[in-house]
Amino acid sequence: DPSTGAIRALVGGRRIERKGFNRAMRARRQPGSAFKPFVYAVALQYGHTTATMVDDEPISIGEGSDEWTPANFNDDYAGRVTMRDALAHSANSATVRISREVGIPRIIAQARAMGIASPLPEVPALALGAGSVTPLELTAAYAPFGNGGTKVQPYAVEQVEDIFGRVLWSRPPTISSN
Repeated sequence: DPSTGAIRALVGGRRIERKGFNRAMRARRQPGSAFKPFVYAVALQYGHTTATMVDDEPISIGEGSDEWTPANFNDDYAGRVTMRDALAHSANSATVRISREVGIPRIIAQARAMGIASPLPEVPALALGAGSVTPLELTAAYAPFGNGGTKVQPYAVEQVEDIFGRVLWSRPPTISSN
């Protein structure tokens, strides 16, 4: 639930096993293009708009053996596009250009502010999701996009009762800063 952080459903694997590995909570994988909204969120905070134009053309970063040349899917480039279209079409080169303008440290700070706790590498490829996060972590970090900007802490248990229905523990209410 993006407004509270309540986990409404969670599947961590194909089989239920006691002491099994819960992939939703523990498997770290690269988010890939799912990380791009954090780049665009920073750009919006630093004066860009959804109508800001950005070049979607091939780009190379670095030199010689340290050169990195991210490519769009099928090497398909659209030229000058709005930020809105760059994100909608998951344009890698445009996203990298925007990340170079706003800076990787700011993107990392934004991801942290929204709920990413995993270590994130301070490298240009981070703009395209080169870090590793858990599915639960990424899902929680997306909540502010759907709730007006408030970070949530995921939780699965709201209350614990004994066999007589007496409340032994209750989760404190979620305070919204919207």
